[in-house]
Amino acid sequence: MPSPTRQDGLAGRIIERLAQDSGQEVQFRLVELWNNWKIVMGPLAGLAVPLGHRGKKLVIAAEDNMAQQELTFCTDEIIARANSFLEGPYFTECQVKLRLGQKDLLNREEAPGVRPPEKAAASGVWLSEMDPGSPVARCYRAFAARGKDSGQ
Repeated sequence: MPSPTRQDGLAGRIIERLAQDSGQEVQFRLVELWNNWKIVMGPLAGLAVPLGHRGKKLVIAAEDNMAQQELTFCTDEIIARANSFLEGPYFTECQVKLRLGQKDLLNREEAPGVRPPEKAAASGVWLSEMDPGSPVARCYRAFAARGKDSGQ
């Protein structure tokens, strides 16, 4: 679906004129950028996910550290592609963050979060192998007893 700034017809022209008069034209253009992200970024779209912007700073996310490192070397290209689409020098900086469960502007769904680690189950299996007088054995015995009391 084309955005209001690209529509032909009376309604599109009215919305475009209202956006210009209120200074919101850039916001409409940014929505177009998010909707066309994969086309605008080309091969970089698989690595870079848009999170939004803070003033003139484009904020993108990477899934992991390796992608984040690669994207930091491509920030000039990302800014150039985005500004080219926006038909002007809107962005001056690009910040690459790890996604870490943040919502992106492409899917508009909750990103998969990082699951908390499961609690360790203390069974006391290793007590027979340990010196009963050692501090480690005493701590492990207390840990195993606590696990049995809580029903693990």
